Amino acid sequence: MKQNKKSAERPIHDVTINSLFRINLHALLRDRALRDKAVKKHGRNCLNILRSTYEGQHDFDKHINIEEWLSDVKPDRWSRKNFGEWSGVGPERMNRLLDDRSERKPQDPDFADLMKISKALNIPYGFLFYPTRQQLEDGVILRIQDFSPPLEISCVQWMAWASGLSVLPGMDAVATNFNSLTLTTSPMPGFDGNDIQPTADTQTPLDLHETRRISESLTSHTSAALEAIAGNPFSPSAGAEIPFDNTHLEQFALQKAKFIALLLHDVREAFYLTADEGRLDIATADINNSLKKIQQDLAVLALNVDKDLQLASGPLTKAHLHSVLELMCMKLENIDLEWTQDRTSFIK
Repeated sequence: MKQNKKSAERPIHDVTINSLFRINLHALLRDRALRDKAVKKHGRNCLNILRSTYEGQHDFDKHINIEEWLSDVKPDRWSRKNFGEWSGVGPERMNRLLDDRSERKPQDPDFADLMKISKALNIPYGFLFYPTRQQLEDGVILRIQDFSPPLEISCVQWMAWASGLSVLPGMDAVATNFNSLTLTTSPMPGFDGNDIQPTADTQTPLDLHETRRISESLTSHTSAALEAIAGNPFSPSAGAEIPFDNTHLEQFALQKAKFIALLLHDVREAFYLTADEGRLDIATADINNSLKKIQQDLAVLALNVDKDLQLASGPLTKAHLHSVLELMCMKLENIDLEWTQDRTSFIK
């Protein structure tokens, strides 16, 4: 059945990258303040409920000290001024980043701002550029004005791009993923660690130092380029099952940088392979092979834990439990307010 043209049309929203940033940061600061208010009101009750769901976890209470937790809950810390101070962005700078109603044009964030804000909010920095919930629910096409000509992209694809999983329209997903492993970040000759690297002279013939720099970057123990080439999913054997190979895992155990890069590569590869309509007939093989590659990457990383990368994990981390409790308190407050409104309407 053919869709009616009008019903098939998707809404288009004109946005800029920085307008998405401002919308999201406004929402995040507002939501955090509201969560803190709800915690003040419902924290003790919600803690008892949450404790019952972790029955048998004897170390639950060591992660949550209710008095300490409630004393740290301060809704005012999410104001522009206060958040600007403790995030390291600065109160005046934060105000200018968010002030889109002033006669003065708001300032655009630089990368350092994004890193500080993301760290303070405990989120990946790409989250600051996500489409809004309403845009995702409505399947909106974003028309991003920063590009020339403006770039039209589905909000879901933009979210995947902001997360580092996908590419923008017109880009080659396979080449983009491969370039992340093969384009060198080695300093150029003459770089002393303080000055800006000298610009490549396009008129000068190739020399030994330059070619050696590129060649050594590909064979460095931190590079995953050769492994990515060997695991090419577009080879003649595509669709055939790749065996899980653990014969060389131990010799790679110290090569953390290589396998972090390879893990990211293999996750992105799995994402675009499963989105390829032309590979539906071998989709099961693609999924299984991608899982094996990711399993091997994780197995190497697990063999010799890098203390520099150690992170708190598992269901009982302090920050995670705090977040769960905040959501529970917020939901409970919403139920209270909904019930109050319904009761008031009934009485009227």
